[in-house]
Amino acid sequence: MPSMPIAGIFLNLSAENLCPWRWPAWQGLVGVTLPPWAPKEEVDAAGGKVKYFDTMHLEAARTFAKTFYSKVGNDRQKFMVKRSDNDSMGRNAIINWVNQVVRDAKIGDKISQILRDKRAHPYDFMHQLYSGPGQVCHKFYFRECTNNFNACV
Repeated sequence: MPSMPIAGIFLNLSAENLCPWRWPAWQGLVGVTLPPWAPKEEVDAAGGKVKYFDTMHLEAARTFAKTFYSKVGNDRQKFMVKRSDNDSMGRNAIINWVNQVVRDAKIGDKISQILRDKRAHPYDFMHQLYSGPGQVCHKFYFRECTNNFNACV
């Protein structure tokens, strides 16, 4: 079975009290205080808008999230990856919003940097596998090899 898309992971994390959106450290990292599926009263109290989100899709996002939360286990994952149904407008709007937030906050870069700092990045493991005597690294595994492949031999 395919894994849960990142938007589904954020919805799952938000099931209880909209975590992590209420955490100051998370708000500082992503620059967003509420997700589009937050209750209408909370969005209205915050000015009626959610950063990066088209206000005309807020109700569709809430409806999608409500249906998502009514499901359990693998049914949530299946619902998240459906291509078309009555909830597709809300689903697509949430997926696009989460992708925008993740991209603008550079979450992938930050995770990669943390892993590199701890020498736990996948490139570090591949380097260990392919850097012994007589071993030749492969361009696919090393970004730095792309520009200077001979340095990896």
